Amino acid sequence: MKKNIYLTVITIITIICIIAGTCYHVIGWGVHFFSEQPFISHILGDNDTESESLNQTTETLDSFDNMKLDISVSDLTITTGDSYSISYDTNRAVLIPKYEVSHGTLTVTQKSKHNNFWGSTHCAITITVPESAVLSNLTADGSVGDVLFQNIQAQKSTLDFSVGDLDLENSALGDCSIDTSTGDIDVRDCTFDNMEIDTSVGDVSVSVSQDLASYDMTLDTGVGEVTVNGDSHKDHYESKGDSSNTFTVDNGTGDISVNYGK
Repeated sequence: MKKNIYLTVITIITIICIIAGTCYHVIGWGVHFFSEQPFISHILGDNDTESESLNQTTETLDSFDNMKLDISVSDLTITTGDSYSISYDTNRAVLIPKYEVSHGTLTVTQKSKHNNFWGSTHCAITITVPESAVLSNLTADGSVGDVLFQNIQAQKSTLDFSVGDLDLENSALGDCSIDTSTGDIDVRDCTFDNMEIDTSVGDVSVSVSQDLASYDMTLDTGVGEVTVNGDSHKDHYESKGDSSNTFTVDNGTGDISVNYGK
């Protein structure tokens, strides 16, 4: 009985998310269409200069071993390069991030109100570190935007994102915590000591060569299917390992696919 009630609640939440997403896209299109009309531009003020000019910057940074990011509206990429650096490009001055390196910590902030945007909005932030760099602590918080990590090494990583897909590739994540609201999560060719994933709506895929047989593993979805190394386990899978390492996934609505040791 409780299971049926829970599934009903999750289904209602999913329907609300779909309706909200549809309204967002329809209204967003309408705002974009009307903002392009001359009479609307005259009433609202001409924003063409801001939306057509692209703000681009690339800057080399001092070395750091901690990263603290608070992103409002932007795609985010963290990858390896020849040096510590940050770059961004955006068509909205209000989205230009503020950043500094102080006491070994890179802090990036971007605070903005969504109602400042008329027409199309674009922002992308890329942070690079040398291949040999090992971050002690990586904390990233974002509201809207897709996220990509490539070839990153961190002893501890805490990722909290609201809307957007999250892709983690070929990275050593240490003790990793992932919390998202809406969007797919894809973890490929990564290693981790412990991992906890908590998401509301979206598919979760974890494919690693690391052997997780010794991990305490709990995978659970409210609406969806759980598969481990190709075998279906309906909506729940649990196994006890012989180590202190843990791997948990808690998904409200969406499939969970885990492949390991291959």
